[in-house]
Amino acid sequence: MSAGPLSLAFARNPGKTGIGGGISTGTQVYRARSPLEFVTLGGVDSPGSIPKGGVKGFRRETGFDRVRGKGTAGATLIEVGAPPAEGTVLLQLFTDQDSNDYDNFCAFVLMTPRAVQKLQGLSLYYPTFSGIKLSRVVVGWHTPPEHQGKGLYHVTIQLIEWSPPPPLSVVKKVIGTKPDLPSGPVPDALDALFNAAAVTLGPGAALRSAQTASATALSRLVAANNPGPSK
Repeated sequence: MSAGPLSLAFARNPGKTGIGGGISTGTQVYRARSPLEFVTLGGVDSPGSIPKGGVKGFRRETGFDRVRGKGTAGATLIEVGAPPAEGTVLLQLFTDQDSNDYDNFCAFVLMTPRAVQKLQGLSLYYPTFSGIKLSRVVVGWHTPPEHQGKGLYHVTIQLIEWSPPPPLSVVKKVIGTKPDLPSGPVPDALDALFNAAAVTLGPGAALRSAQTASATALSRLVAANNPGPSK
């Protein structure tokens, strides 16, 4: 009995979560991939393989800008804030298994809703990214599989470093209310004033004095409740 045709596919890295893959049976042969041949995005290993030089552009900038004075030597460094690291990852898809894995990877990882990505990003692991401390990203864009000939397809994915959204600022508006003022003079105060005046001035003069004091108190209350324009 002759053996059937062999097709090459890629086994998932042990201990990682993958879609499809696994140990082969029948005529399909799997080989273990090097850790440099895939990224783990959102907890899922990328399908196919990353060729040599397939990870490009990721770098950690310091956040300093150079300001040069006219007619002077040298420059002044100004800290402007470090921009997010970003770059692209190239995937090679060669087998039917790679294509199936990519369809699932696209549906469950690359198409993660933008609101979810904005809120918490996607976890990212690639061995060489430890030097730039890149561990969470969002998907900027990705291409469809592009045919390169002889059954080989390329997919390019742009990844942008995720940053937590700024905290929401809550502005409380305090609305002040004026205390309720009495509509007239306080009876107890007027009674005390009248009694004191009656003892000293007599009932008639005391009545006139109480009326004057009442008018004065009332005018002060009105003025306090209706202040004029500020100077």
